[in-house]
Amino acid sequence: MSHFQGSYVSDMADLYKASLITGLHSLAVSPPGWGKTDISSALVSEVYGPEGIAWLMVRIKLATVPQAIAGVPNYDIMLQQSRYELSKAGTVYDPKFKAIIADELGRGNAALNDEWVERLDMKGCVNPAPVLGTSNFMPKDERARALLDRIALWLWVQPDQLDVKSVVASQMAATNGTMTVPGRIPTSAEIDAVQASIPGPKATEAVSAYISTVAGELKKAGYSFHPRRIWQWQRVLYRMSCWLTGDPDFAEIPDEAKRYLRFAWPTQSQDEYNRWVTTLESVVDPLTAALEMIMSNVAATFDEFAGRSAEQRITTIADVGMAFANNQTTLMRMKDGVNDSRINDAIQQMTDWYGKACSGKRVRE
Repeated sequence: MSHFQGSYVSDMADLYKASLITGLHSLAVSPPGWGKTDISSALVSEVYGPEGIAWLMVRIKLATVPQAIAGVPNYDIMLQQSRYELSKAGTVYDPKFKAIIADELGRGNAALNDEWVERLDMKGCVNPAPVLGTSNFMPKDERARALLDRIALWLWVQPDQLDVKSVVASQMAATNGTMTVPGRIPTSAEIDAVQASIPGPKATEAVSAYISTVAGELKKAGYSFHPRRIWQWQRVLYRMSCWLTGDPDFAEIPDEAKRYLRFAWPTQSQDEYNRWVTTLESVVDPLTAALEMIMSNVAATFDEFAGRSAEQRITTIADVGMAFANNQTTLMRMKDGVNDSRINDAIQQMTDWYGKACSGKRVRE
């Protein structure tokens, strides 16, 4: 057994974990080949076991017919009772399924997309199985917008530079076995318990106050939202906090639960997604936002320096050393009055990067 490799894998795992725990529909968008289907199915399999028992995958093609979603006529009822009825057994409406993976959601024809809209907007049961979608592109037509409007959790996958050696080793370790996703994985019992939980007064106050603060800051940043979006935010914060704390009446929202809000905004492009995440981080955790900006700039500077020839590095090492010192000073100033280990970690990380860059090694490989 071996883990999928790459930092983006954790983002995808978090997206789909949030979908399973909150019961909200999700969609990951990326170019082909980055393992969206494998990662989603591996995670759901770890929670619910083999496909067909408690979860279903629907692989969508241009030729997929609506009956693949809606079900087929129940001929026994037609013959015995002269009544037309669709059989839901084994379909996305089957109540035995706790999760549905929609591979290439939005790829089908207009009629199929209309049927997906019905499924995503499913009413009549308290906790319908969430749909975990994957897509290689973002559909743009009007019918697709109705489909996408029903999705609460979004991720534009940003594949990082791969550590090829680690990827190969991981794949070979999983030969004739399975690949797994990193991090804590919820059990089916935990998900059922969270979805059955009733918020207590302390949790209600904590989530309400937090969303009120975040909403006010987001409005200042130019975001407008409706009650359904607010409902989705409270669902994410309450259920993820309930899972992380094991308490339906927690007094404080864990920082990790707050981070799941990064998925909770519909975006039609990579740029929109990045803007939302950046804005939210500056509201939710200003220190993290500042550290990520500094470290991203430092990494870019060091990678450019590492890519030079040995002779060029020798002649320009003073310049990159000055950049290193200036950023180190910035981080040291951030420590004034702030007791946060992340700043010390960032200083140590930057020092390690400086050593790698001086020896000609890129820091983001």
